[in-house]
Amino acid sequence: MTNLVNPYRFGSDSFLMPYYRNHPLWSSCDASSGMTYTRSQDSLKLGGGDARQVNAADSDDGDSYSWFVHLSSGTYTFTTIRSRNTPLATVDISLDGSVFGTFVGNDGGAAANIIKEVTGIAIASDGVYTLKYQVNGTSGTDYQMVIYWFSFLRTGA
Repeated sequence: MTNLVNPYRFGSDSFLMPYYRNHPLWSSCDASSGMTYTRSQDSLKLGGGDARQVNAADSDDGDSYSWFVHLSSGTYTFTTIRSRNTPLATVDISLDGSVFGTFVGNDGGAAANIIKEVTGIAIASDGVYTLKYQVNGTSGTDYQMVIYWFSFLRTGA
């Protein structure tokens, strides 16, 4: 499979990604709620950088980042790459409001390039879906999140 994503047109593309959809999160987001979307580039992080909300004064339970993703019908494996550290939140990941995965931001000490994979995500019809990362409580000292990348890999019809 080849990666067909144009890195300069995330979010507003008018085509469907039938097999593979990936997104380095330091490039852009389609919507943010309650927090400032801050981007940084860092060659030590898989994906080349991150999307972050790291200001304690600006982080609250329920804050979120969203991206529009174009998916064909089928079954997918979702992968995200993130950081973990003491001030990081518990984060729910959803498609069109339906939560399909959660990660705990403080689940084992400070580390970069933590990979989370969720299999068996069923997409009933071709279309544009809203992928949302939303803070849902904290496991540490604050409601911050640092995420680098997400991808959808189609694994079945």
